Amino acid sequence: MVIHPLDGVERRSWELRAEAAESIDAVQRTLPVVLLEGPEHIAERAQEAGIAAHMLHSGAPQYVRLGPAGNAQAAVQRARKEHARLVDAIEAFTIAARDYLNDSPA
Repeated sequence: MVIHPLDGVERRSWELRAEAAESIDAVQRTLPVVLLEGPEHIAERAQEAGIAAHMLHSGAPQYVRLGPAGNAQAAVQRARKEHARLVDAIEAFTIAARDYLNDSPA
């Protein structure tokens, strides 16, 4: 059996993705505060980011299990889709919060 030199890199990539997807503690701790105290439009954006983080987190074990040894193509596509959704949701939340704070009187 010939081992491709990138096999170790690919495996580490999967491990890092899993670790990142599993690290949503900060989102879970801060989301209730934003939902309770934030303006409604910002709370809605925070809720979307929380849902996206949860979706990525809940799929992380499956992405790793299906990774390089399993149905890698499907796992990569789903992980990329969920990650893109999370990035978009965080960006929307950040823009809404920044705009709100910049428009608030000091």
